Amino acid sequence: MIQFAVVRVNDDFVQCIGIYTNLYEAAGCAYMCASDLVNDSEDGKGSVTPLFALEGDTGTGLTVRYGENLETDIYILRCETNEKEKV
Repeated sequence: MIQFAVVRVNDDFVQCIGIYTNLYEAAGCAYMCASDLVNDSEDGKGSVTPLFALEGDTGTGLTVRYGENLETDIYILRCETNEKEKV
């Protein structure tokens, strides 16, 4: 089974936002987190770069710039497991 972990990374911490079995849900979560960061910033302004590929086909990511000189990366990491999905 393939799983996608949505992870926020900056200089101070790494935060797992969620784990999904669907890439579209993972991408939606990543963009929702990015949008929340921009909306919650002091000036309500910011930018989100398009998705970029990570080395070795391990996933994708985006960069969020918000507030005054604040920046964070959000990665969608691809992981293949042997576990079967519970129904």
